[in-house]
Order: sequence, then structure tokens, then C-alpha cells
Amino acid sequence: MRGSRLVRATYPPQSLPKPGVDPCTLPASAKYYFTVANEVDTRYFSSDTIFAGGLMGTVRLLAPPVYRSVVWQVGSDPRTYTTNPFKLNFPTAVGTVRIRLVGTRPVDACRPGDRGVDTLTQLLTVVPFNYRHPHAAVEGRFAGATTAAPLDTFTVRIFTRLVPLTPSDTSNYVLNVYNLNKGCPGLDMNVIPGYRALVFNQTRGDAQCHGVYGAAAVDSTDRNILRIRYREQVTPGQPAYVDREFIGRRVR
Repeated sequence: MRGSRLVRATYPPQSLPKPGVDPCTLPASAKYYFTVANEVDTRYFSSDTIFAGGLMGTVRLLAPPVYRSVVWQVGSDPRTYTTNPFKLNFPTAVGTVRIRLVGTRPVDACRPGDRGVDTLTQLLTVVPFNYRHPHAAVEGRFAGATTAAPLDTFTVRIFTRLVPLTPSDTSNYVLNVYNLNKGCPGLDMNVIPGYRALVFNQTRGDAQCHGVYGAAAVDSTDRNILRIRYREQVTPGQPAYVDREFIGRRVR
């Protein structure tokens, strides 16, 4: 595992009470927690499972701003880290590890006897990546529609395919996003994979394959639901784009 400091952070909106809300009415889980997010390209997706190796093996640990100081410990590694947020890389598959946070915060007046110190844990599973058979949660066939046209249903398929670099090549497999936009085979799609999510960019811009780019992720609590937030060319080959969101459910 390798650690490095991340300079800039944005915090989940639930970490800050809304104006006029009595903090004492919030459950403890809404105030005292931390997030584990997989880095895919330049985006972050909360996940309890990641692929090992390269950029796919990077996670960001993030505690809410209520904590004045933090101490992170990962698995059986005796080393501790005190930056927040904190980035960690897993170059190899290590199975399931426990991530522990000891956070120091102001004493909570809503909790009699509170000392202002929390010890929180989460489990993270790090699995090997195989280009031929990634078995990512984001893979599969998902039937749905865009939010702009909910009656115009279609199926998006995310799968691996062989792209031989030479006539005899049988090893160069890539992840493919098929039928986004609708009718596009996605053969020119650049895909950066993660376990729960992926980032993509369709390099073509013609009548069949509009220029599209964005990210796809299965729901953090229901992996049978896929959301794809992307931008699509208004007119194929032209620079103007419109925001789209596809929501689909896994089908056989």
C-alpha cells in the first residue's frame, strides 16, 4: 500500500446540517462517519470493493470537517496517517482489509459523557483485475431510458471484447459500452474501468455514434441499477453538448 497527500477536498452534503436543523435531532451516523471512494480517472465513487493495481487500486479516505484531527490505520499495517483526505493505493489484491479512523472533534452536547473521540471502521475488499474477465459490478445489460425521454427505452451493455493488435493477437481485451448513444456500437469508446464505475469518452461524432462522454456507476446499495451521467453532442460532429442521464435496471 502506498499513501500520498491529496490537497483539495469536497465533502458530502450530509456532513453539514441544513440551516435551521437542530443537530441533536440528527442520528449519530449522519454526523460521525467516513467515506471510502475509488478513484476512476479524475472522479471518485464510493465503493466497498475495488480492483488492485495501477490507478484502479487507488482509494480516497475522507472524514467530515467535524473532525479536527484524524488518524487512519489500514489492515494490519502498523503505520498511521494523519492527513484528511488521504489517498491510498493497493498495487496487489489483498482481500478484505479493515480501515480504521480515530477522529477528534468538539464534545457533542447532545451526548452526555461524550469525550469528543470516535473510532470508526469500514471494510474494503481489493480483488485482482483480469482484462479478459474483469467481473466488475458495473458490467452487464441494463434496460432503461434517459430522464429526458423516459418512454424511449433501450438497453446498454457493458462487457469486455477482444481488440487484436495483430492478426494473431488473442490477449488485448478492452471494456466496451454498447448502445450509448442509442444505436452506437461503441467500438471507438475509450473506457477507464473501475469496479463499481467507469469513465468513458466516445471519440466518434457522426450520425451513428454521437460524441458522448461521462461516467457510469451501479447504485451503491442496489447493484442492479445503473446510472450513466454523460454529455452528448446536440448535432453529431458539432461542439455543442447537452447533459443526459440514463437510468437502467439489470436484465438477463
